[in-house]
Amino acid sequence: MVRFSGLTSRLRRLVRQTSSELGKKAELEIRGDQNEVDIKVLDRMVAPLEHILRNAISHGIENPIERVNKGKPETGKILIDVSRDGSDIVLRISDDG
Repeated sequence: MVRFSGLTSRLRRLVRQTSSELGKKAELEIRGDQNEVDIKVLDRMVAPLEHILRNAISHGIENPIERVNKGKPETGKILIDVSRDGSDIVLRISDDG
């Protein structure tokens, strides 16, 4: 078992790189990253998580000008909430786009 927080820097870097490539501003917030996950399960979750984050930036978060025009902060926020439900790990991923 390892903590989910082991992925934090990798996921934040991905958000920074993707938002920069797309000309958008986004930040990642992770809650509950101290929860422990089986290492094999965590390894299998990495690629789908990266895909979801790229899609959130590409399709969910607007560019800074559109966000300001809609009365939103210039920087979008993506949230990953990690929790446990018995022996299951629960991930809730959302963006404010």
